[in-house]
Amino acid sequence: MMPPAGTPASLRLTRRRLPVPLASPWFWGFIALYAATGLVGHDPWKNDDAAGFGIAWAMASGGWHDWLLPNVAGQYVAEEGPLAFWLAALFIKLFGGVLTPFDAARLSAAAWSLGAIYCVHRASRELWGETGHHAALCLVACVGLLLRTHETSAEPALLFASAYTLWAMAHWRREPLALRTGLTLGLGLALAWLARGPHAAVPLILAVLAAPLALPDWRNPRGLLAVLIAVAAAALVWAWWPHLAGAAAPEFRSAYFAWTLGQFGWPPLSEWRYYAKTLAWFAFPAWPVALWWLLRRPPAFLGQTAPRQVNPVPLLFAATALLSLAWSRAGSESVLLPLLPPLALIAAPAVSQLSRSAAAMLDWFGRMTFTLLAGLIWLGYIAMQTGWPPKIAFNFAKLEPGFSASLEPLPLVVALAATLLWLVVISRSQRTVLRGITHWSYGIALCWLLVMTLLLPWIDYGRTYRPVALAVHISMGGDPKACLASRELGAAQRASLQTLGDLRFGTEKACHWLVVQGTQRFTPLAPQGWTLVWQGNRPGDRDERFRLYRKRAQASVPGATP
Repeated sequence: MMPPAGTPASLRLTRRRLPVPLASPWFWGFIALYAATGLVGHDPWKNDDAAGFGIAWAMASGGWHDWLLPNVAGQYVAEEGPLAFWLAALFIKLFGGVLTPFDAARLSAAAWSLGAIYCVHRASRELWGETGHHAALCLVACVGLLLRTHETSAEPALLFASAYTLWAMAHWRREPLALRTGLTLGLGLALAWLARGPHAAVPLILAVLAAPLALPDWRNPRGLLAVLIAVAAAALVWAWWPHLAGAAAPEFRSAYFAWTLGQFGWPPLSEWRYYAKTLAWFAFPAWPVALWWLLRRPPAFLGQTAPRQVNPVPLLFAATALLSLAWSRAGSESVLLPLLPPLALIAAPAVSQLSRSAAAMLDWFGRMTFTLLAGLIWLGYIAMQTGWPPKIAFNFAKLEPGFSASLEPLPLVVALAATLLWLVVISRSQRTVLRGITHWSYGIALCWLLVMTLLLPWIDYGRTYRPVALAVHISMGGDPKACLASRELGAAQRASLQTLGDLRFGTEKACHWLVVQGTQRFTPLAPQGWTLVWQGNRPGDRDERFRLYRKRAQASVPGATP
């Protein structure tokens, strides 16, 4: 009912409710904010973020050899594909004059994430019609997406490759063109291989190969031809990069294939427990909604006509992603990441069909969870700034000894505005069954923004290697020409020492300084011919220990040439 004509305009405005979900311009603005939050304003963090930046920095500041062979300060990193770091290096070159190099590199993660969300949005519209926003919200609401897409690593590129391949297969219903679809699928398979290696690409390859058998729309000569073109096009890229890398450095190719083979194997029972525990929260709330929808409308494979809202394409991708756990010897979150796009697509039509009680429960749980979590973040911030409550302030100081909080007005204003906006949204949103997934997505974004504004200095203090890098630099006398050798030094630590400490690495034979990475409990014997001059670790780190040695001067030999 319309308000009376004499009602003031301000009162009429307060009675309006926010659309759920937001209209397209505002919706994509929210998605962009989600992807960009936390990417700038801090050092490279342990571990993947620092190691990934080290690879990208070597490419951006080096020659063609560094672009071909991922490395950190001259040390090959064969455990990653080059794709994500190519884009990160390009972003360093494009934005390095405005941002710090590590902030510029991290922006590439937002590009991959936005691309993946857009592909899921388009795939949902291909399969279900006007549910693109629903699928995107289901993907953004997953906690696992937040944790793996805000750092310079290979995971965002793998996520994009998975979502892109899924979209390419969903588009077949509209335009069943063998050549175009085959090349598009081949590009997706090639990107997955270049992002994380053959192990990450195999689930997508199996989904494409199984399409003529499991999908009725593909069971024809054109579908089979599209699959053959896809595999042939991808194989050209698969053979291209290892061949060039092997020609430039045979030892790199050997290490790369050794790492690839090491990824395959039946996981032990402990890894299966890890997958079960991690998947429960990693893909929440998409997986319970998707499971409910499948139980309500079971799909029909192998020729039978499936219900309109249970298209088998995302089911095929979800099945191959789950099947890949059987040959993933080492459990990691990156193995679960390709599962998120198909789960979001399955859940997309379900969120608008939830019963009012189920939708209300999801909405209530999301509002209470993220309001409480936001309150705890604010309480932690107040404790760091004022020392009250004393117990919480003590715990923060204990975790990161030596940290001194300072009041920064801009992050505080942004956090206050975001919190007030959250309270307005949860109280003034339209009362529809979509409120649950919408509020869950907003809540994820709110808490991430609060952490990246209020707690960022404290987190950065504990996860950066800047104190270690500066201490090593000072102990070496600050000589820019000094050369540093290393033993047992990880890629993240090596990258941090190089970029944050402005250190130059070399071999033990050529250098007069040696850094050894170890642990607090184990104190290695001093290498023969070297003298310990410094040892230390990151504040609050109770495991790592770095030791710096200086080469002893060789005793002069009578009659030797000076």
